Amino acid sequence: MTSPTRRRLFTAVAGGAALATGALAPGLLPLAALADGGQWPQFHGDERHAGAAAAAGPRLLALAWYAPVAGDVDGSPVIAADGSVYVASVDGSIYGLAPDGGQRWSISAGASVLGSVALGPTGRLYVGDARGRLREIVPADGTIAWTTSGFSAIRGTPAIAPDGAIYFGTDTGELVSLDSTGKER
Repeated sequence: MTSPTRRRLFTAVAGGAALATGALAPGLLPLAALADGGQWPQFHGDERHAGAAAAAGPRLLALAWYAPVAGDVDGSPVIAADGSVYVASVDGSIYGLAPDGGQRWSISAGASVLGSVALGPTGRLYVGDARGRLREIVPADGTIAWTTSGFSAIRGTPAIAPDGAIYFGTDTGELVSLDSTGKER
């Protein structure tokens, strides 16, 4: 169990790789660096969850930046085409970060987020929570475009089809399909 006063850090390394860490090594200072990791719109990269990027990775990893987050990060970060990074922590906080690691915005889902944030084909973000709500978020400022609710807990990452259809599973074993406006299909 983690102490509530322990600071969580979200760390990015040059090349676009990102990971959650509990602390930095002594004497390790953040470096200002922009990493062109290519677009990584959802869990494992694309709608097929292939886990492969077209961009070549770095030969040697070096700390590019880190950003503090409120809780553990169980999901993967999402990297947009412009290098922006979006990540959620288990305490329900969702963060929009600039390519250099600076925080653009943060919002609260009001419930645990255990999956990853997904990036749709129109550039909007999608995230589910433990109270059975799915939200569409505007990445520019973190405003919530819409929320749909009434499901059991959504602990996984939504999958977004090229046509904007949204698919996700719930704790009761439902597979839900929504259109791009949040209406059930």
